[in-house]
Amino acid sequence: KAGCGYEYLSGKSTNDTTSAIKSFNPLYGTHHKFNGFMDYFYVGNFLNSVGLSDLFLTLSYSKNKISSNISSHTYTSAAGIYQEGVLQPSYLGTEIDFSVQYQIFSDVKAELGYSQMFATNSMELIKGGDKSNANNWLYLMVKFNPTIFKTNAVK
Repeated sequence: KAGCGYEYLSGKSTNDTTSAIKSFNPLYGTHHKFNGFMDYFYVGNFLNSVGLSDLFLTLSYSKNKISSNISSHTYTSAAGIYQEGVLQPSYLGTEIDFSVQYQIFSDVKAELGYSQMFATNSMELIKGGDKSNANNWLYLMVKFNPTIFKTNAVK
């Protein structure tokens, strides 16, 4: 399967000194599904920030007990990023997420995943840190999803 999408969340330019709130704040959502596995956005310093524009592509494969997924996210700021009065590029970086799942039993699944962020200078300006440092993570997860209640529908 293949899929693609685009998400836009409004933001406030870094040179905007007004007290007006211009950044969209999603209180609830599925950020991993739409904004990558690494939580660069909407965890930490996202309030009243430059917003986000995320163009993503996902490829999935499933056969028998194995399924895999790879996603690419291209991030840009929704509002201007300024450094010393000079407008900086809006491109924040690209994140690649990969996962593979294996169905061990009917209600037990193992998942292995890896994510890599390729950040830019503009990402450093809004998030801090050092883009030349390795920005990745690897995880192994066992999901246990039992059926606790089961009813037969009355017709």
